[in-house]
Amino acid sequence: MDRNYPSIYGDELATKARAVLRSRGLRVLPVVDERKRLVGMLSRGNIMAITSSVSPIRVKGIMSTAKFVATVDVDVSHAVREMIRLDEWCVPVVKSPQDYTYAGMLSLESFIHAYLKKDAAPLSKPLSEIMSTKLVTVSPDDEVDGVWCLMQERSFARLPVVKKDMLVGIVDREDIAKALL
Repeated sequence: MDRNYPSIYGDELATKARAVLRSRGLRVLPVVDERKRLVGMLSRGNIMAITSSVSPIRVKGIMSTAKFVATVDVDVSHAVREMIRLDEWCVPVVKSPQDYTYAGMLSLESFIHAYLKKDAAPLSKPLSEIMSTKLVTVSPDDEVDGVWCLMQERSFARLPVVKKDMLVGIVDREDIAKALL
C-alpha cells in the first residue's frame, strides 16, 4: 500500500479537493475526520458537479462511501480479488475493522509493482490469455453527454474510440471536463 497517499478532511472546501486531485493526478481522495479516521471517499466524479472556482460546498457534502475498505493486516490476495470483483482500482486501508484510522491506499498498480519487484516467477502468458474481450467502445460521432452517462453507469475512467473497427483515440473524464470548461 502507499502510506504517503494524501487524504482530505471532510470540512475542507470541495474546490481544494479538486485542486489536490488535479495537481497530483489522482482520481480519488480518502476523506478523514479530525482524528484521521476514514469517513468516506471523494472521486473526480463527485467533483464534476462543481464548475466554479469558488464554491462553499464542503467535501463531506459530496463524498461517497467506500465500496471496500482494506485493513493493514488483510491478506493482499484477498483484498485484490475483492477490488477486482467490485471493479475498484484503488481502495483505502485502515488500521483495523474497529480502528478506522486511515493508513494509506492500496491500488492494483501498487500490487502489480510490488509483485513484480519481489523476484516472483514471471507471468509468461500471451496477452490473449488474460485480456478482456467484452469491449465497450464509443464512436467519434457519439454525443459527449451520452458517453459521460456510459462512463458513470459502468464506472469507466476512459473508453476507446473506434471508427470502422479501428482505434482512433481514447476519451477520458479529463477530456470531458476540459470540453465543459
